[in-house]
Amino acid sequence: MQDIVLGDVTITRVVEYHGPVGMSPATFFPDAPEQAWRDEASWLVPDFVEPAGDMCVSAIQTWVLRSEGRTILVDTGVGNHKERRTPKWHHLNTDYLANLAEAGVRPEDVDLVINTHLHVDHVGWNTRLDGDSWVPTFPNATYLMPRADFDFWNPANGQERGDRNVFDDSVTPVHEAGQVRLWEDGHTIDGNLRLELAPGHTPGSSVVVLESGADRALFVGDLLHSRVARSNVHLLRTLGAEVVLVAPPTLVPTGAERWGAEVRNELDPELPKLDAVMMLRVQAERMHGGFFPSAREYSVNYGLNEARLGMLPEHAVVLHPGPMLRGMEIASAVADSPRAAITEQVRNGVHVRMAVLYHLLAGEELAA
Repeated sequence: MQDIVLGDVTITRVVEYHGPVGMSPATFFPDAPEQAWRDEASWLVPDFVEPAGDMCVSAIQTWVLRSEGRTILVDTGVGNHKERRTPKWHHLNTDYLANLAEAGVRPEDVDLVINTHLHVDHVGWNTRLDGDSWVPTFPNATYLMPRADFDFWNPANGQERGDRNVFDDSVTPVHEAGQVRLWEDGHTIDGNLRLELAPGHTPGSSVVVLESGADRALFVGDLLHSRVARSNVHLLRTLGAEVVLVAPPTLVPTGAERWGAEVRNELDPELPKLDAVMMLRVQAERMHGGFFPSAREYSVNYGLNEARLGMLPEHAVVLHPGPMLRGMEIASAVADSPRAAITEQVRNGVHVRMAVLYHLLAGEELAA
């Protein structure tokens, strides 16, 4: 295993599972054009798509951070021997603990476990099976969990969301053991690390911010609505654009009003003023309710349909970073209209991101 050193923090990647996810690109990303997968095969295969092109590949992993004398884990994967709906994760049996040991980490060495959010693939190794009972895997650790997620997914609060057994076998045991610390708004871990809320993917989704010396890094648990919105706001404002964020109050990221964008909760009054409108996908498959009454109501109030397309100035263009939920945030007729530049945006975005990452990672070497 190769360590990454940023300032005074050492980072090690420990993989639980890397391989097929049991879904084809068309199933995993139903609105992504099939041609796009073929066009980008040179870098997607074999790390992200199997050579035959019929199965997506992903990694489930933990980041081990060593900072100020403590050992910290960021997210704990799926876990072994657990009842799960996803076939690939059902009764998984991996060498995760052996992989941790290879990185020089024994369970009793861990001081902090960070769950960026409480989805099934981020909390699994919080616990291990001891006989017939689930017990904390890391007996000396404090488990940091966002209170918003803990309250949202907790069956004791009277509303069943997602798979109850995920909370029961991977969250409740560490909470009952007195090892959980719930945090709100933000949390400082030490002089190098802090937690910031980034709700959207879940109510309490968070990111780990590393700032040490001249180095900066961000550990993100998943693709979040707020991260997409935030990065777009920063980029577009840097380019001189005026930005308006429109969303239901429940999907407006915490602190969005401080990003330099205007925040609105109604779409129609804004449309006649725009030069471009960029729709963002709602990750409905992850939300399990609670953010808005129904997909239909969201579409009626916030979907870009043909009527709303007609409310835009004639010169305005339609954008979307993809993948799209056609019929929810954008109608097919709008996505495929001559005024949409979505295909070009997605295609060019891949090349731009790869170029930026290449220069960030190799720029100093190239300059030398």
